[in-house]
Amino acid sequence: MEPKRDIYRALQKHLDSLPVGFPATESGEEINILKLIFTEDEAAIVLQMGYQLEPLDAIYARIGQSQITKDQLKQKLAEMNRKGGILWVQRNGSDHYAAMNFIVGMLEMQCHRYTPEMAKNASTYNKNAFALRYLSTAVPQMRVIPIEESITPEHNIATYDEMRSIMEKTEGPIVIGECLCRKGMAMAKKPCTKTTRQHVCIALNEFAQQAARTGWGKEITKQEALGYLRQSEAEGLVLQPSNAQQPEFICSCCRCCCGILLLLKSVPRPADFVASNYRAEIDPDECVGCGMCVERCQMEAAKLDAKEQKSKVDPARCIGCGVCVPTCAIGAIHLNKKAKEMVPPKTNDDLYDFIMAHKRTNYKRPHSA
Repeated sequence: MEPKRDIYRALQKHLDSLPVGFPATESGEEINILKLIFTEDEAAIVLQMGYQLEPLDAIYARIGQSQITKDQLKQKLAEMNRKGGILWVQRNGSDHYAAMNFIVGMLEMQCHRYTPEMAKNASTYNKNAFALRYLSTAVPQMRVIPIEESITPEHNIATYDEMRSIMEKTEGPIVIGECLCRKGMAMAKKPCTKTTRQHVCIALNEFAQQAARTGWGKEITKQEALGYLRQSEAEGLVLQPSNAQQPEFICSCCRCCCGILLLLKSVPRPADFVASNYRAEIDPDECVGCGMCVERCQMEAAKLDAKEQKSKVDPARCIGCGVCVPTCAIGAIHLNKKAKEMVPPKTNDDLYDFIMAHKRTNYKRPHSA
């Protein structure tokens, strides 16, 4: 195991080698975050874990019998999972474990034990270092799907872009839980301006197993999940599932709280960093310049031309969420499919393998003892 005096820096470097990354800062917020989640002994164990799920025996073989017994390791893994530090799921009838990405993953699983101190560290860290790393992956970790009311049969929408199809194809549990972003903003005395609901994030399949284990949320039915998502649509929230045909989560996001949308909004061309197959367009002959689309747009892509008194959409800023479409009373706004369709990887495993295969510094599986 790693010498304890350097354990948290070693863990930071190890997590940075995972798909989404966990870069270092000069001010050390990332070390503060790790200390709030892991003890030194736990940090040493995570150093022997990769992003790919593995059974207990594989991890134990790398640690070595002289360090810990297998039963002790299992207990420590259970405790780390309870604190939201690692992933623990049932796969092929047995327990499997993995280290988690910082976002989306480890940070969200801190929701049940989130404190103002952790929120402050996470906010500063995201601005100082993590944001740039998040935008630099080969494909985005999340995608944007259009809201249901913005889609017509003519779109021939793929199942992975359609909310109902995603829910119908979900085989594992479904869990609704509290949004960490809104919780952090509320702690900073900046409550959400789009919704008063806190429980809007949905975990699916294996990530739902993780969410249920940590006490993050409660299990719901497919119909209940659709009801929650339709509420999000009505409130103008952007639907962002993980970037896979079989997603592990669906976030309902706003520009005032969501770390990802805040990040995207801050760059000149958000569309360049988003996995989305649609963009909004406004028919100038139909538009009456009411400005409703400008108010609804989360990316400031829709803007009212003061001279022409018509709204226009900047394609470089439009992320194809469709929240503007149903509130246009005269139907001047439409979602159009992009010429080149972005087909997401089939599973989250495939997504992270793809990101790793195109990462500048590739992940190396911990060596057996």
